[in-house]
Amino acid sequence: MIWREGKLLVQLKETPRKGRYLTLPGSKQEPSETLHRCVRRHCEEEDFRVDVGRLLHVEEVFKSRKDAVRHQLEHLFECAAPGAYETAMGRNPDKAQINPIWFDRTAATDRPQPAYDVALTGNNAPVYLGRFDG
Repeated sequence: MIWREGKLLVQLKETPRKGRYLTLPGSKQEPSETLHRCVRRHCEEEDFRVDVGRLLHVEEVFKSRKDAVRHQLEHLFECAAPGAYETAMGRNPDKAQINPIWFDRTAATDRPQPAYDVALTGNNAPVYLGRFDG
């Protein structure tokens, strides 16, 4: 999770089924890769470096597919990006990715999917955020 001036860095995506939606930047963890290294690698693929801090939250996301439900365990870390970072598409964007943007929860009409932003903005957000359907 990368915050700057009260805004959260998110990915704006679009698919025919879902339309436009927001997600946190993230990546699948590679075999033998630590969680911290996974975060750094994903950000490097997006052409910027981060300092990975402490684990903030864990959430379970259940995504319906044609023949099954996919269960993801997501780990959200506190990260710091360079002050000069300007949002831009990386070298290897997701198929659905349109652009990374700074998300302002107070001014936005679009909501992240899953709707974790509500849990994340509370002063006493728990480490385990629970289940989200995505």
